[in-house]
Amino acid sequence: MDGADSTPAKPIQLSPRQIELVQELSLLSTKYSFGRMFEGAIYTLHNPANPEALPQAAHSLRELMEKLEIVIGIPVTDKAVADGDGSLGQKTRELRDQWNIATAKSQCLRGTPPSDQIDTALRKLLGKIADFFAWVEKNPKFRAQKAHGVVKGLDPLATMLPQAVQKAQAEEWAGLKDYFVGVAHHSTDTTLAAMEATIANLERFLHNRIAPVKAKNQNAIAILIKEVEG
Repeated sequence: MDGADSTPAKPIQLSPRQIELVQELSLLSTKYSFGRMFEGAIYTLHNPANPEALPQAAHSLRELMEKLEIVIGIPVTDKAVADGDGSLGQKTRELRDQWNIATAKSQCLRGTPPSDQIDTALRKLLGKIADFFAWVEKNPKFRAQKAHGVVKGLDPLATMLPQAVQKAQAEEWAGLKDYFVGVAHHSTDTTLAAMEATIANLERFLHNRIAPVKAKNQNAIAILIKEVEG
């Protein structure tokens, strides 16, 4: 990330659309502060005193997207993904089996709290856990399911669109997430200009789906108030 324009610029004010998006995101969950995640990423990106501004901002946006997949995403329903060979179900069972072996053989896990020492059984379990999460991140079908889920969760009318359009929207979401993951992990070279452009695309993606639902709800409330007062 050594681009000529990668040095963070002077602090900026949020744009009107960004302010509205922060408000919209804040309404999506009581557990996660989605609005603050987004707002923090913008301010971090433009902190002139922070040499790690780009990857740290990308980290916040990656967390935002991952947590959105958890909160509003639709559960995996494809049986081949959920329970078939090489599936989430199979990988979970393998991890459970390794956990059972570790709890039976590892001296580290027998005390309360567990020992600070790591023996062979626990080391194998930790390796299996690392393999599991690496698989989750790289599995194309599971990634596609999560991307489709978040698109449908953000926009309930998305299911009425042609399959090709739904697929394109899911691929756009996955591509945005991949970019922020790469920058956060220092594995994707980027610049401030590229980062700002990608954030603008994420803003548009989210705002175009959240704002109409919010407007529809506000309109329904306004009609209800009018009926009651009338």
